[in-house]
Amino acid sequence: MIKKKVLDKSRIRRIDGGFSFIPHRFLTDGFVRALHPKEMLLYFFLVLASDRNGLSFYSYDAICTLLEMDLDQYIAARDRLIEKDPSAVPRLTRAIADYLHWMKSVNYTPASRHLHRVQLELFLDFVKSKRLGWQELFTAKTREDFKKICGLSTTAAVNRLSRYLVEQGQLKTRLPHRPPPRKLSGIFEDYLRYRQDGHQTNVRQLNSMPWFTWLIRWGCDPWRSALCAWRTSLLQKHN
Repeated sequence: MIKKKVLDKSRIRRIDGGFSFIPHRFLTDGFVRALHPKEMLLYFFLVLASDRNGLSFYSYDAICTLLEMDLDQYIAARDRLIEKDPSAVPRLTRAIADYLHWMKSVNYTPASRHLHRVQLELFLDFVKSKRLGWQELFTAKTREDFKKICGLSTTAAVNRLSRYLVEQGQLKTRLPHRPPPRKLSGIFEDYLRYRQDGHQTNVRQLNSMPWFTWLIRWGCDPWRSALCAWRTSLLQKHN
């Protein structure tokens, strides 16, 4: 361990009034090395200007004047900082704001915009409670966890947001509309293949048949045996 000697005790740092701080991981995790000069300058300014909640009230014009940037340079530096943030929350916050602005620009009704805003604010709160990367936000698993925790029957706003982000090039793939078809067991898989070979139905149509769903969930042995015998006779006719 290297022993360090204080060179000037009058310059030892102490809290005296307002202050700002940057955690050591900004350096040790390699974040500072990944920044371009404009990005680093903007980051340090935002840290210095923020209050204890990380908020500041400087306008775009004031920031650009103080840092001697034009608006395009400021926006480019800001967007790259958001992309490099290990947390998905700032990026999602901006994405939601942009999406709601887009909804207004294409004449969504105020009621629709309100419903989307409410659900997306719930989604943002849900994400804040998790440690998720950007690409992890819009997966079927995350959507199902969100629905379960918030007690929702639909996630239309989150689905539409994912589609918007794909169109904007900010997301690779949007959320699937429906969950993948469930794997059926035994004779039901055989029957499904028979129906598909004859172009009579597909897995979604078969799963939507009330009697078939009932058999899967509640069928007793006599029913299963009867269906098995029926399946055998059908296959014989088919062959």
